[in-house]
Amino acid sequence: FSVESGLSCLKNKLGKKIASEQVSLYDDPTIPNGYGSTPYDAEGTPTQKTSIVEKGVFKNYLHNASTAKRYKVKSTGNAGLISPRAFSPVLKEGNYSKEELFKGIKKGIYITNVWYTRFQNHETGDFSTIPRDGAFYIENGKVKKALKDIRISENMLKVLKNISALGKEGTQIKSWEVDTPTTVPYTLVKNVNITKPN
Repeated sequence: FSVESGLSCLKNKLGKKIASEQVSLYDDPTIPNGYGSTPYDAEGTPTQKTSIVEKGVFKNYLHNASTAKRYKVKSTGNAGLISPRAFSPVLKEGNYSKEELFKGIKKGIYITNVWYTRFQNHETGDFSTIPRDGAFYIENGKVKKALKDIRISENMLKVLKNISALGKEGTQIKSWEVDTPTTVPYTLVKNVNITKPN
């Protein structure tokens, strides 16, 4: 639906590499006791685990009955009240502890949470977001100081391609102003553009 409306940077991306090989992403509303878990979607179709990205390659759109019919595929059980939606996205874990990820950083920023995430251009994936709850400067693997008044101004596809390592433990979170809970590990991203808020 978002693709057809021109509100997605994933238009014409099926079968193409959109992220680093570290990235495998799926939607799994069947997670026991998950915040977004549900046995059925809004159309009564049983939900299922659906692969979205496998080792960086975009594999599937999420479908309700009507979009599945247009694309000549089966519904993935992702009907929302109006359009298809993810219920419980999961970024597959990697192999590193938090300490190991930090150790490999010569100069970087540790961001614990974000809010006020806004897309400037949905079609290209340009967005900005502001750190919340803490942002810390890291040098040679050590936290040196807290940071304030910074903004991430980036492109979603670029961020996905620049993911270089993932932590080995995922945590289910529900971010501020976002209805969909997401399970994510610690994520190391190279060359993120940091600016000052206006």
